Amino acid sequence: MKRNEYERLAFRFYLFTLAVFATMMGLGFVLGSGVSQELYETWRDPAGYAADLRENAGGVRAVLFLDLLFMLGYGGAIALTAAAHAGRNPVMAWAAGLGIAAVVGLDIAENLVMQLSLDLVEAGEALSPGRVAWQAGLSGTKWFTAALAVVALTLILPRETVLERVLIWSARVLMPLGAGLFVTDALGLRAFGGLGILGGMGGGLLLLAVTIWQRQSRN
Repeated sequence: MKRNEYERLAFRFYLFTLAVFATMMGLGFVLGSGVSQELYETWRDPAGYAADLRENAGGVRAVLFLDLLFMLGYGGAIALTAAAHAGRNPVMAWAAGLGIAAVVGLDIAENLVMQLSLDLVEAGEALSPGRVAWQAGLSGTKWFTAALAVVALTLILPRETVLERVLIWSARVLMPLGAGLFVTDALGLRAFGGLGILGGMGGGLLLLAVTIWQRQSRN
């Protein structure tokens, strides 16, 4: 496949991914913050963790289903984008592609653990501290890997227009900073880290779609 063909296919994946992302955000707005996966991705008291899961079980299950679609979308979109621009830096293209594959794998593992935790609490079982710590460890590894994959991708993206440069530098800042603050809670700024991740994902996906559309229009 030629670069334009990869990008046309990637553009469709981005549109699909953005639609799923918007649905997930809308569901969170309607049902409340208790259904957000991020609430269950860090360590806290197992009793409170289990109580929140039990109270929001239906909404969390819906979000986990949508997240499966989201994985298919972002995984395909990023892999196709890396393939389209592999000629600019093959090493970084492979790093981005393998990195995003690792993120999808970690996302699947994370969601399976969360799903089983839901089953346990709905059956009246307690969650052990080790189980909550395992969930937090998977989630943290996923976010750090995602930040590295995104940075690798930015090293092969075109940077001819202002919007392309905005995309590259915002991704290089928001994802690593957001992931770092969210996972470590440095300076008590975990909430800001979560917002950085949210902005980095939503804004990054949108800008990737727009810049591809612009390049396709010029060609």
